[in-house]
Amino acid sequence: SILGFKKKEVDEIFDDIVEFASIGEFIDTPVKHYSSGMFVRLGFAVAINVEPDILLIDEVLAVGDEQFQRKCNEKILQFKRQKKTIIIVSHALEELRTLCDEALWLHKGKLKKSGRAEDVIDSYLKEVYLNEEQLADGRAKQIGEYGRRWGSGEAQITKVEFLDEEGKKKTFFKTGDKMIVRINYKTNKKIEKPVFGFAVHTDQGLHLSGPNTRLSNNTLDYIDGEGTVEYHIKSLPFLKGKYLCSAAIYDYSCRHPYDHQEEMHVFEIADGTIKETYGVLHMPAKWEVK
Repeated sequence: SILGFKKKEVDEIFDDIVEFASIGEFIDTPVKHYSSGMFVRLGFAVAINVEPDILLIDEVLAVGDEQFQRKCNEKILQFKRQKKTIIIVSHALEELRTLCDEALWLHKGKLKKSGRAEDVIDSYLKEVYLNEEQLADGRAKQIGEYGRRWGSGEAQITKVEFLDEEGKKKTFFKTGDKMIVRINYKTNKKIEKPVFGFAVHTDQGLHLSGPNTRLSNNTLDYIDGEGTVEYHIKSLPFLKGKYLCSAAIYDYSCRHPYDHQEEMHVFEIADGTIKETYGVLHMPAKWEVK
């Protein structure tokens, strides 16, 4: 009624609004008792059923379950085909990439970039990755302070570094990137046949990988003084998330630890070209339909 519709017109679209909002059992409940999600869903259902020439949407794509979000996207695409004007405010980047032709990137109330949606989103993500990489460095230092460490001390790990394929130090990568794990060490005496190990865990404690130089048939005759050992990963298989890493130096029997640093180091995986979201690992495979 506020939008200027007569009662007869409201009655004609009433059932469509209720059905789209998926709140049929609550339709007679006063709106003041609705949750914020129910309120937004009802508002969106009203907006699209009054056939507007211009549709303004603020973060509604993040409201509701998967079915409701899919209905929203389908309706927006329908309006798009009808050449209606649609303005969407959202942080749902992949949906914006699909739904929008043009994008404006606003930062603290100021226009930072405008143009093709795909170009603007890529620029935004590039800056996010740089910022998150700096934050990840800080988190890495913090976790290093609170991890567990033990060993007899004849050999010590002085630093663990994560490098990209160009040798640049990083703690933020993307699925499929190359990574070099560099373990810096020093000894106070000659150590015969040491074994260097490296392990990756999820931030919930699941042990994902634990290679060492002995199992890889890379036996070191001895170490004496300072040096580095590197573990080269051709393609990171991990999906988006934070990963805690352990590094260690043991004797050849792998029973006596000279220095074991448990979950004292961290790197993070960001969104990349691989869009998998379930689980923790990406398997290099492909689908075939026959």
